[in-house]
Amino acid sequence: MNRNVNSKRWRGAVAGALLGLSLVGCDFISPTESNPNVVPEATLNQLLVAAQVLSYFFNEADNSRFPSVWMQQMDGTDRQFSAYSTYVFTNETFDDPWGAVYTGGGLVDIRRAKVAAGDAGNRVLAGIFKVHEAWFGGMMANHYGDIPWREATNPEFLEPAFDPQLQVFGDLQNLLDEAIADLGSGSGGPAEGVDFNFNGDPAAWIRVAHTLKARYYLDVAETDASAYGRALSEARQGATSNAGNWTAIHSTQATEHNIWNQFNRERTAYISAGAYLVDLLKDRNDPRLPIYFTPGTSGEYEGSPPGEDDPDDPAVDASQLNNATGSPGAQDFSLPLVPSWEAAFSEAEAAFQTGDEAGARAALQAGIALQEAWWGVDISDPGALSGQALLEQIMEEKYIAQFLNPATWSDWKRTCLPPLEGWRGNAIPARFLYTNDERLVNSNVPNDPANGRNANDPQGC
Repeated sequence: MNRNVNSKRWRGAVAGALLGLSLVGCDFISPTESNPNVVPEATLNQLLVAAQVLSYFFNEADNSRFPSVWMQQMDGTDRQFSAYSTYVFTNETFDDPWGAVYTGGGLVDIRRAKVAAGDAGNRVLAGIFKVHEAWFGGMMANHYGDIPWREATNPEFLEPAFDPQLQVFGDLQNLLDEAIADLGSGSGGPAEGVDFNFNGDPAAWIRVAHTLKARYYLDVAETDASAYGRALSEARQGATSNAGNWTAIHSTQATEHNIWNQFNRERTAYISAGAYLVDLLKDRNDPRLPIYFTPGTSGEYEGSPPGEDDPDDPAVDASQLNNATGSPGAQDFSLPLVPSWEAAFSEAEAAFQTGDEAGARAALQAGIALQEAWWGVDISDPGALSGQALLEQIMEEKYIAQFLNPATWSDWKRTCLPPLEGWRGNAIPARFLYTNDERLVNSNVPNDPANGRNANDPQGC
């Protein structure tokens, strides 16, 4: 079910990753040979390790916590997260995701590495870096909207322009096409054991790239209905088994724990189970309920509605994320970044939107089967649905399956499914705010849109 790697190999690789994340990017920020903190050179394999480690953090920290609360899979029940669950936040709230990509290593090192790999004739490794670059770019564009992209990381542009969100999505499609071509070239690859998920298997990374292409076509479908047809074609080329899941890699070693596990251990009950998801799983008699959550203090599974928990006892009655072995909050649980069931459910939605209900039902069943195999459970057959009921079932199944995955937020903004209601009738947040830190150094930072939504989401739910 959960694909982990040899812990000794992982620990040694992390040391190189941390070096890359903390220092390798410095010669871009301060390009002086006399700087004693500059590491003159990092190998491409070290940079790949660094990119992977950063992707795990990026997928499981604030980029996961905020959307999971707003999507009512979880709920903020103490301290600042009580405010976040009622949509009280500032520009500074979103500093960390921005900084992870644009400062230190991040995008700087990934772009440098892809160029170096290409120059060395190692096209497969260059393709893997391009998949990572596209994944980071898609998360940033979905969460912030317009972002620095074409001029970002280029030392000639000290104040990079903010590219329109829809243009960025187009650039990401081109980048993934390049990645697929590179991966299919048969030229080169990472060193043995450096690619923690697929050990350099180009076919596996090609399937991930196609799933990402499907994701990004769906992300613009609200403004371009023709994107559903392209999403359908790409989703059908994604992974069809859980062996093709791109996941984080965690272990029980102290430095390798799941980020959600670390957060909940250090900030107990800041974030608890969300009422909407708990009630949905209970209503369905869904076997994933005890996998995702623990019983609350009453002994029953209870979720917290947005802003409704007792401020004097934030954990009262609320279930918590399950940290038992094999559950999403476990120290060594490897949360998916781009899983096989995403490809299946994306295919189901795209097939439905292009008029192929039979194909949508088949893809829906395939996604459910992949979830059953991943968790080792039996999930109720939704039956031969049609029309709006079929679309609602597709998005409900995807909402449950993509537990804690930031892409759930984008799915909801596009479809308004499942039918979540905002706290006290307020609109659920639809984007992250630009950071004030960036405003201090870049005069090109645009104003946050007055309607609170990005260009790919013109109609609020």
